[in-house]
Amino acid sequence: MSSQTRESIYSFVSSFHIYKDLFDKANEVVDTSGIYKCDAIENLEDCNNPSFVQVCIKTAQYLTRLKETYSNNTFGGCKYLNYWIQYEALSIIKNKYDTLNFYQKVMHIYDYLIDSDTCDGNIENIDEDIFGKVKIVYEVYDNFNKFRNTVETEIGEKCAYATKSVTLYKECIRKCHESSEHNFCNEVEKFRWIYYEHMKSGTTCSGIPNELPSTRTYNLTVVVLVPGIIALVLPFLLFIFYKFTPLGFSLRQKIRRKKGMQDNLEHEGHQFLQSSKRINKNSDNGQYNISYNSTKYSQ
Repeated sequence: MSSQTRESIYSFVSSFHIYKDLFDKANEVVDTSGIYKCDAIENLEDCNNPSFVQVCIKTAQYLTRLKETYSNNTFGGCKYLNYWIQYEALSIIKNKYDTLNFYQKVMHIYDYLIDSDTCDGNIENIDEDIFGKVKIVYEVYDNFNKFRNTVETEIGEKCAYATKSVTLYKECIRKCHESSEHNFCNEVEKFRWIYYEHMKSGTTCSGIPNELPSTRTYNLTVVVLVPGIIALVLPFLLFIFYKFTPLGFSLRQKIRRKKGMQDNLEHEGHQFLQSSKRINKNSDNGQYNISYNSTKYSQ
């Protein structure tokens, strides 16, 4: 499974309940028209297997409804189907096929009925480790949605869903810390904020927290060491930058020019002060001479 596909299936888990509802509605009524009849001539073994026919028709009816409902964007619905085939369909038909082979078989049987562009390219075999994580995140959301949608009068059942969701979330936290898989942890963190927004006003369920622990962990050693390393390395980097780079050379030139201007100003200021002192001294001598002469002529 590619990293892009892995990211996409995680990001759609929160909306799986929407597509599950669509799947259930598409299969509420058993088809009696014969439109979904399995062609035993070309597929003798499979069409004589009631379990295969059952999941095959369910898949076909869902694909038809998905295309009718979300004609311009079936991607999320395909990701749910991908999950459903691997989780439920394969267990019913005793894993004769893998996920992709089963989907291709359905499309072959009903190629006259289902648009090939509905989910082609969006169904694949999900890695078992990834599938396990998708499954547990889906169960977290599923129980939380049941908690939100159960009326307060059924408080025991309502709180049981909340307890189950929180317990599964903690298991997700453990898996996240063990694997540090970015896409998985992001989806778990996304649920944490959805949970908080709903629970911040409180709940009548005893022992259910209003806020869940974050998936984010911080290594105290790293937190302490990084600033110290930066403090040690930064002066050396600044010295290299100042001495051996074009920008450093330009900066030195600017500093020299500014220093030269400052020295000129100080020199001119010094000359001005010296001139002022000489002027003041000459002025004092003139006053002295005037006073002396005045005394002389008054006698």
